[in-house]
Amino acid sequence: MPKRAVISGLASTSSLARVTPPWSATACSRMGPRVRQGVHHPAQKSTTTGWMADAAMTALSKLASVTSRMGAAAVIALDSDRLVPIDASTASLRSGAVHDALHVSPMRYLVQRSRGRPAPSPSPTAGPADRHGAAEAPPHEDHDPPMSQGQRAVTARSRDRLARGSILTLGSALSGGCLSIREESGTTVLGHGGKCAHMTVHDERVWGMTATAGGNGLGAAYMRGYWDTPDLTELLGLLAHNLGRINRLTAPLDAVRQVAGRLRSHRPTRLADRRNIHAHYDLGNSFFELFLDPTMAYSCAIFEPGDDLEAASLRKFDRICDRLRLTAGDHLLEIGTGWGGLAIHAARRHGCRVTTTTISQEQCEYSRARVAAAGLSDRITVLDQNYRDLQGTYTKLVSVEMIEAVDWRLYDEFFRCCERLLAPDGLAVLQAIVIEDRAWSSARWREDFIKRYIFPGGFLPSVRALVDAANRASGLRLVELDDIGANYPVTLRHWREALDAARDRAVALGYDEQFLRMWRFYFAYCEAGFLERRISDVHMTFAGRAWRRMPSAGDSPAEVSELPGVAGAARGPA
Repeated sequence: MPKRAVISGLASTSSLARVTPPWSATACSRMGPRVRQGVHHPAQKSTTTGWMADAAMTALSKLASVTSRMGAAAVIALDSDRLVPIDASTASLRSGAVHDALHVSPMRYLVQRSRGRPAPSPSPTAGPADRHGAAEAPPHEDHDPPMSQGQRAVTARSRDRLARGSILTLGSALSGGCLSIREESGTTVLGHGGKCAHMTVHDERVWGMTATAGGNGLGAAYMRGYWDTPDLTELLGLLAHNLGRINRLTAPLDAVRQVAGRLRSHRPTRLADRRNIHAHYDLGNSFFELFLDPTMAYSCAIFEPGDDLEAASLRKFDRICDRLRLTAGDHLLEIGTGWGGLAIHAARRHGCRVTTTTISQEQCEYSRARVAAAGLSDRITVLDQNYRDLQGTYTKLVSVEMIEAVDWRLYDEFFRCCERLLAPDGLAVLQAIVIEDRAWSSARWREDFIKRYIFPGGFLPSVRALVDAANRASGLRLVELDDIGANYPVTLRHWREALDAARDRAVALGYDEQFLRMWRFYFAYCEAGFLERRISDVHMTFAGRAWRRMPSAGDSPAEVSELPGVAGAARGPA
């Protein structure tokens, strides 16, 4: 499943910055109620970021005092973070209200809104003290008269036009294809050579949003219907193809991004893990049934010519079982149940016992029902536990695209737990979406579209990061590596087309058009990343300290799968 599938650099799509500059209202809103409308309100010392962050917040709040007079930055921040139209009343919202809304994931916010339930949000005018019944916040220190609605609109239009000019200048150097942009004023063609992607701009706010928030802004603008394209994957693939050029032009701002990311970052807790899983996987089993095949596999399938998605998912299950050398005498531990497809397949095909665990309540209940319906309750146990709390010893272990939900600071702990639970001569298979090794370090501090809107708390590992963690923290050693990433674009295309075909059913379930456009962008965003080999998907087989048996002649060799009918696909791990 594109679990926390982050196309790390794809978010950089403007000549200005991939992330919101730290002096903008968005950055201030993420500091909570300490900064509102340009005024720094005293608060207790931060317990998560320390004195350096406090000093930075004080400095940034003073900068916010200047930018708030312009109005434009606040309009962008509210429009991008809250995903609602900006009007006179919205423009008066405090940044702290935006921050509180961000405690609910954007996806959860959209679901609640589309289903007619109000998303949690405090009173727009209530300060931190007001919420606790204490004194009112200090009065506004800036005595300049506030901007009228007309002045704000003029400023916003000027900002959008300035952003448009900067983006078009950057886009003129596109390579590997061209981009035709149709607006009311005419059509502009950027780049040269190759196929031409097409984009129709319906609202000029797309320029300001993209310039301010990069790929996040571009995606948010698409969700709102500010622009369209007949082939979303082709357009995003063109941007991904030019990522190196874009990154070089925006290099001067990398330091700003790194500082902002480090200030926002914190070591996750178990409660945060469960909350992040809940934000995505508990959207409703009926929603995932709209686009997944009958196996309910939400991860990369392995295709052969003529396969439909279900056949390809079953082939992936077989590949994993073969890598594990499963037998009837094995007790398999699965970390990350999904909807129970692999556990049922392994128990039914090989006769082994399976213990599988998840921290998604909906997945747990769904999987238990499926196991009972399959008549396998005597062989399969479905737990609702964090993997760190598991006890016992298992001969085999598997985890399919769950590692993306593990923070990079917890890799060592993850492999220590795996070694503790695995028999000394056991085998473990990890299926993981991976980022390029060279991009992994800087990606740790970035928040792209996937992390912002789809998988809160997610992060892609690299092959080297996982192998290094296994070597450093455990006795597990990598013995096989199988790159199956060339199959993911086909898998994602099946999901995207199935969800588009089920649009009316999704609307009937309460999911509105903005939510569905977000998922369409998510699928295409990931597909473009895999096609450009910015990310890949691998099977990694680890062996315990006492494992000595080498593959026999009867074992299937590790292979790099290729797209059906496509020769010369890139080989080797990403």
